[in-house]
Amino acid sequence: MDTLFLQRALHEVPRLLGQLNRNPSSSTYGSFDRAYWLHRSRDFSCARHQEAVFALALLYAHPFPGNSYAGDKRVLEWINAALLFAVSLQRSDGSFDEWYPFEHSFVCTAFVTVALAKTILILPEDASLPREKVCMALTKAGKWLARHTETTAYNQLAGGVCALYAVYRATKDASFEKAAKQHAQHLLTAQSKEGWWPEYGGPDAGYLSLTVDYLSLYAVWSKDERIFQALRTSTKFLRLCAHMDGTFGGTFMSRNTEYLIPSGVARLASRDVVAKELLLHAHRALKEGKGLQPSNLDDRYVCFLLSNWLEAGLLAGEAKQHAETSSAVLAEPPLFLSESGIYTERSPRRQIIANMYKGGSFVITTLAGRYTDSGIETVFSGKPCTTQSLDRRSRVSYAEGKLHVKGYFKPIREPMMRPLLLSAFRIFQLTLGRFETTGTWVKRLLRKKMVSTSVVSDRFFERDIILEAERIIVIDRFKKENPSMPVRYGTDASYNFIPSARYYSVHDSIGNTLLPRIQVDEEDGQTRITRTFTL
Repeated sequence: MDTLFLQRALHEVPRLLGQLNRNPSSSTYGSFDRAYWLHRSRDFSCARHQEAVFALALLYAHPFPGNSYAGDKRVLEWINAALLFAVSLQRSDGSFDEWYPFEHSFVCTAFVTVALAKTILILPEDASLPREKVCMALTKAGKWLARHTETTAYNQLAGGVCALYAVYRATKDASFEKAAKQHAQHLLTAQSKEGWWPEYGGPDAGYLSLTVDYLSLYAVWSKDERIFQALRTSTKFLRLCAHMDGTFGGTFMSRNTEYLIPSGVARLASRDVVAKELLLHAHRALKEGKGLQPSNLDDRYVCFLLSNWLEAGLLAGEAKQHAETSSAVLAEPPLFLSESGIYTERSPRRQIIANMYKGGSFVITTLAGRYTDSGIETVFSGKPCTTQSLDRRSRVSYAEGKLHVKGYFKPIREPMMRPLLLSAFRIFQLTLGRFETTGTWVKRLLRKKMVSTSVVSDRFFERDIILEAERIIVIDRFKKENPSMPVRYGTDASYNFIPSARYYSVHDSIGNTLLPRIQVDEEDGQTRITRTFTL
């Protein structure tokens, strides 16, 4: 048991309980979607908020210092209410909705199913729970998940694998064990040799840590050594994303996330030395107030993720005595991963990680500070454009000591929901959109519009990153539309729709504390920006 993880999670429990409708005579008793049951600013309840019930179950079932919720009858009543409300949200086909009615969401169905199953599995048999109703809902969800898959965001498929096996454990129906193994085989086939699973076309640190969490639980339950081996490859990739200042991930990843889900690496720490290093990194970050912590999460993601910090605390041994020797002294030789386009090197003095398929976005960290660059931003034809979008069509190369990318600016698109558009969308979903075939088409369209960035401009850019023993030189070349157009660089920006990105953390206040020498040259309509970091 690690008290630091537990205490930081405990601090957020009042906020979690504030999301819960605790009024027993209310028609929405047990809902964790405060915007729905209290603010009434939404016309349907997001089922994913009900994942919070597992956090309550952990608190109820595990006494530890400071946990006044353990064994509390009121908490058990709230767990019952949350379970029943979750069951009431299930569609007739077994699926659940996250973002809009009749979404038939794979991720929502998978993640909610895991939370409901784990809740009834960890609570004692003599606890007064609606087990029969929950198991019926789990069976329906399991049958739906067995018929569907996910190939765009593989953390969701990992959740599906875990969900199916959890349903098997809760219901003893072997068909769900078989379905879990089939989905797991798909995951094994899809894993990159570099250790990651695709998240909208590339690796993402935060979502990979969530994948590790779900798959590690499945591996422990099923004793599937193939999954353990795949996870050992994944933790090695995750270690590359741990910065020497205690932070993690960033805008150089496919989905820009900056969190490390600690429960998965805690579960693996006893059998994987790299997972233990990552757990120590997470512990150090909590201790020093670095990176993303439960307190940084918004109310939505507190419902989704608080249980992960509780689980980490319950799974982990006391790591604090080792934390000082964790990520701060790790060293990695220069490494270029050709499939992902990621370059990384780390020494006790400096660390750089860059993603050349994201326009050469990079983070430099030293003992003196850090510098983050998520690409060049400027304006073409009156529209803001950026080089930071993930683009596998970019021309990327690496020769010893030099990284190069040539690609195209992409327009910054932030589609907003408007009253007329929302009204039309709701009418569509309540009529044609309620059918799963139509809903699948809608989901693909929304992902293309909101998350993926397929539209390119005809304006190209080039970036070189030159790596020397005492210096790092970044050279950008592109043509401005006219000399007066603003150019931004050295920003930590993220424009795609990623719900678990853009949280605030301490390094956002500090900003870029490494100050490079900057030289800007304009010649024959070409702009050349040279930044020299002396280390």
